[in-house]
Amino acid sequence: MKRSSPLRHLAGLAPLLLLAACSADPPEYSRSEVDNNDPNNDPGNNDPGNNDPNNDPNNGPNNDPNNNPNNDPNNDPGNNDPNNGEPDVIVEPDVIVPDTETIGGGCMDDGGCSPGEICVGADPRFGVVGYCTVLDCETSAECDFPRGGTFCCSNFGQFRGCFLEAEGAVCGDESGRQNDPCVEGGQSDCDGADDLYCAAFYGEESAICTEACTPGNDACQPGTTCFQTAPNFGICIPHGDTGEQESCREDPFACDQGSFCLQQIEDDPHRYCARLCSGDEGCDPGDWCQRFPGQQQGVCEPIGQTDEGASCTEDRFGCQEDLFCLYEGTRFAECTSLCRRPADCDQEGGFICDYYDEDNSLGICIRYGGRETGAACGDNPFACAEGAFCVGGYGNFFNPDAYCADDCGLDPDLCPEGFVCQDFGPSGSFCQPDGDAQPGEACAGPTDCASGSYCLQGERGERFCALGCIDDVACGPEEYCTGDAEQPGVCYPFGDIGAGESCVGQELSCEAGAFCAGPDPVCISLCTDDPGSCPEGMACLEADEDGQRYCYPYGDTEGYAACQGSYDCEEGFYCSLRGDQGLCLPDCALDSDCAEGFWCFRTRTWSQCLPDRGGQTGDPCAEDGFACAQDHLCLFAGTAEAVCVEDCTGFAGRCGDGEVCRYIGWGVNICQPVNEGPTNTSCVDDALICDAQSICVGIGRRNAFCAQLCTFDPEGCPEGTACVFSPGGLGTCLPPDFDPGDPIDGGGPL
Repeated sequence: MKRSSPLRHLAGLAPLLLLAACSADPPEYSRSEVDNNDPNNDPGNNDPGNNDPNNDPNNGPNNDPNNNPNNDPNNDPGNNDPNNGEPDVIVEPDVIVPDTETIGGGCMDDGGCSPGEICVGADPRFGVVGYCTVLDCETSAECDFPRGGTFCCSNFGQFRGCFLEAEGAVCGDESGRQNDPCVEGGQSDCDGADDLYCAAFYGEESAICTEACTPGNDACQPGTTCFQTAPNFGICIPHGDTGEQESCREDPFACDQGSFCLQQIEDDPHRYCARLCSGDEGCDPGDWCQRFPGQQQGVCEPIGQTDEGASCTEDRFGCQEDLFCLYEGTRFAECTSLCRRPADCDQEGGFICDYYDEDNSLGICIRYGGRETGAACGDNPFACAEGAFCVGGYGNFFNPDAYCADDCGLDPDLCPEGFVCQDFGPSGSFCQPDGDAQPGEACAGPTDCASGSYCLQGERGERFCALGCIDDVACGPEEYCTGDAEQPGVCYPFGDIGAGESCVGQELSCEAGAFCAGPDPVCISLCTDDPGSCPEGMACLEADEDGQRYCYPYGDTEGYAACQGSYDCEEGFYCSLRGDQGLCLPDCALDSDCAEGFWCFRTRTWSQCLPDRGGQTGDPCAEDGFACAQDHLCLFAGTAEAVCVEDCTGFAGRCGDGEVCRYIGWGVNICQPVNEGPTNTSCVDDALICDAQSICVGIGRRNAFCAQLCTFDPEGCPEGTACVFSPGGLGTCLPPDFDPGDPIDGGGPL
């Protein structure tokens, strides 16, 4: 069961969260220091991107700042910092004893290690387990411990000892100089004798060897700057010449001196350069210093014009002073502020201080909707009343009709009549409808089914109730459970369509263990690393974040070659269609992942290498949907009106005069030319005639018209129309039965 709460599971606070990781202590210590169990002590922990706000409201429990205490996801014993769990008294052994019962194993303090060993990397406050090791070795051969992974003999600060390397790493030759790449957490790649450390400042992929430095007395090499990580201590970080609020996606070290590359989520495709500050006086005119409560440093952010509670989806830098963009990167993004007490919020405007960290009185000013338990909420995390959650939706096949459900705290008396308090384990408990329809019986909507079951959509449009489950035990002999203890599912009927076979129009008819998916739907099954675990013509994909792997059909068309069908391409490539043209393209993280002449287009949810064919803003792309230049997309692809427009996702300032950065769904913003055609104007002859409040829908048809946009105001459509959302999330006011076309596949904006 998927649910969404704007605050209970929130980590999308502000760029300021990312600063908290910059408080590391120096990576060397004296024998007199005590009680220095700071999980931030490793320079490898100094990743401004490690605080992963993950601003998607659909992310449920992952959006909790409390999931990342002390803002330190790199707090792994493999980070090799003796300060992480420094003993009160260090006892240096006379000889290395590599076969004790404890060496290389886990520990929480020195008491868990044998005499002569110390516990490195532990932090009992947060349950972080360290490891037992010794600070006396000559070669890595002496660190071949019987347990615990790969240990290497290397210098770390003033000590030389056996330090745990990152998983899968091998011992380096300690030759790495400033800016040389290294394995995150692997000190043996760097010349520790010359005070170089392996620091993953921007995450694992950007780990480099770097020198220590003293802030204010910068002795860093040219092209690097001393970044303060603790009082009187810093590390030398490379810098470039990229200015503030400009993209640093391709190179996190591209930002100019005094700035760093800020990311809202891990590996953020829209990360940008931001200047550190301690007050407004440290920022340019028109900017303000945005600081997280309790932090002495912040980042300079532009002062925008967007009011509290208004959308910032189309301009994440648009919020007024003292506000930030909550859920940045989604269509529900809105400007709001931090709070410590109710009076910090605009109570007259309906805002309340909803605490995400009650222990420290940290919260966010939220204005909830008024929809009560059982009311439809689409997938809007703000639609429900205070204390209620938007349950279902998000394309959830077993509960497609999202509704508001009160948090009941396992107290059945808190639910209204017709609802029961359902326990969903780690996800919490909430009031679930208790209708009359039993599993297997017909239903018309989500509140018709009896408690514990959900209204499913069948392959021919029929709807029926299905029992919720976490394993097959609860299901009938002809059913299997689609979920598990961590992600509940439903008892799903077996079908007879095998893996790799078409399931178009028969979405519920795949054989046990398979499901219907793909651009031209086929039955997809689980697989393993065994080459024979997939049927002929299918290959096993890499494991997803849950460790599951699936069989996916492939053809024999080479990568980057032309294709026509969804599964024409060889393994690792997918047939991307733009109108009548198709290319076999891979996904990507950076431009360097793509072939020469291609660039990496990325949203927060998907990516693809696209060709750079030179087409600039306004150039036609009707004959070639891939004719546009880097950072440009083909608007209205597949129609005679198709033109190239610039991608402005995350950077509204890219748009020129006469353009607006328009959200068109699927996490994509484009620079849309703005003309004078008001709502209801025909756009048959000119797809770009519409004004800033509308967009042309029904492209290529005789009834194409400028439809009023309602993405951020679904209730504001004129009489006789309703707000209809595309699969990607673009909302337009349409008359009954009007088909606007899909925004990706043609007949729509992209």
